[in-house]
Amino acid sequence: MKIKVVFFDVGETLLYRNPSLTTIVYRFLKKVGYKFKKYQIDNFLKETAKEMKPVVEKARLNDSQKWELFIKKFFRKIKFKNFEKVTKIKERLKKGTSFRKFKDVDKTFDFLKKNGIKIGIISNAPKELKEILKRTGILQKVDFLFISEEVGFEKPHKNIFEYALKKAKVFRDECLFVGDNYIADIKGAKRVGILPFWINRDSDNMHFSYKDNYDKDILKIKNLTELIEFIKNRK
Repeated sequence: MKIKVVFFDVGETLLYRNPSLTTIVYRFLKKVGYKFKKYQIDNFLKETAKEMKPVVEKARLNDSQKWELFIKKFFRKIKFKNFEKVTKIKERLKKGTSFRKFKDVDKTFDFLKKNGIKIGIISNAPKELKEILKRTGILQKVDFLFISEEVGFEKPHKNIFEYALKKAKVFRDECLFVGDNYIADIKGAKRVGILPFWINRDSDNMHFSYKDNYDKDILKIKNLTELIEFIKNRK
């Protein structure tokens, strides 16, 4: 059947942090007197992300609760106890002022629009995401926006995908889904019969991609240009 909608994740799919999460945390700790090497911070973040894997799979906590738990685990790991300062960096990360748009986003969106394909977003995120998308020029270009904390379900729960299908008025074989998080995005979309594309960008922010133990038949892309080629070849 003809592709009518392409749904996208946001973080590390359409947007990335610049400076990276590692850099933001490194600068914060340096400012308050904690002397860690940058690579050590990155390793701690990766370890903490791995510990969050069961939490992501269960999809019982909303995005704000997951970030709360992630940050708490990380700072416990490095034995940082100044909770007042932790609150400040937590709020900064939630506002997403460091998010930037990948260079291939506009080209991809223009291609989809030109070919009569609608654009949707399904994201595990707080309500603040709407302002981030507006600031980066993405909100104005999407036809459907489904934020987990507004919908009431987190990826990979099937309900958020089924809700998106219902609101977009499309069948599962009439859409594609692109995301970087193997558990939330790829397994979630596949669970409801939506064809997923696992995007693995060359990025410093892939702590939550969960690249281990993935199905070998999953379609993998390195950028959105490869998605365009797939759609062209499908015609």
